[in-house]
Amino acid sequence: MRYAATFLVSVALLFSATDALAQDPMTTAWRDAQRLADCTKALDAACAAPLYDAQSYRLLNPPEFNPAKDLARYFDSLRRRGVKFTWFETSRPEELFDDGRRVYTFVPYMRTMVDGDRVSDIVCYLIGLSADEGETWTFVDAEGFTPEKIRLVVPSYDGQHLPPTR
Repeated sequence: MRYAATFLVSVALLFSATDALAQDPMTTAWRDAQRLADCTKALDAACAAPLYDAQSYRLLNPPEFNPAKDLARYFDSLRRRGVKFTWFETSRPEELFDDGRRVYTFVPYMRTMVDGDRVSDIVCYLIGLSADEGETWTFVDAEGFTPEKIRLVVPSYDGQHLPPTR
């Protein structure tokens, strides 16, 4: 009887710990960023489009930019050329920032893309944005971004440490 009670308490603690981890904003940012990486690796625009921050991409692109349609076209062109993502992994972000209307973080990633005989390895980061205190996230790929371009996405950015890029 005592063992059964101990077992039940252990199971209850395990489920509550799992729920607590799922609600940690850093963990949910990493989870959603890896989901985006998996969708991108599969060249699945329908899966990836909702994870990109459409509002930010509209700030960075011409007004006629349509994230879902343009992403589908981009993935289709990669597929036609035979381009493949052979590796795309994210790392857990290190810090969370609050800009007054949403929280944001920088999620490091590494990816390998093969285009014919060319192989390109990229080390960069996604800007993760959450309007619901970190329960769900959308992202902007910051490849090639300057601090000024980061400020277009996150106006309150003031030089916080960024993950390494290559």
